[in-house]
Amino acid sequence: MENKRIIYMTNKEIFKKVIEKAVKNGWTEGQYHLKYGVRGISLSVIFSHDFAKAFWGEEEINTNLNLKNILKETFDGKIYQTIRHGFQYHLQQLVLCDNPIEYLAKFL
Repeated sequence: MENKRIIYMTNKEIFKKVIEKAVKNGWTEGQYHLKYGVRGISLSVIFSHDFAKAFWGEEEINTNLNLKNILKETFDGKIYQTIRHGFQYHLQQLVLCDNPIEYLAKFL
């Protein structure tokens, strides 16, 4: 049987690691928060496009639900295809989930 070690972190610890990852990936606004502490940072920053692009990236993704390619039918009956970037999909999921910090922790 595989030996798995479970590590528990507080929401504050997760939030700090999330900010660190986004900064490492180019989120410049987060550098200020790391320098002066994440205590004063608003949770709302995780819903910004700039943060999400840095945290998840702009690559197109393919999920089990195939949300990469979403077909839309317009009023004239034509079907158009829209492509989603990874950060767009994850922002949508973040808004819909009950615990955004827990959702972010999955990607650390």
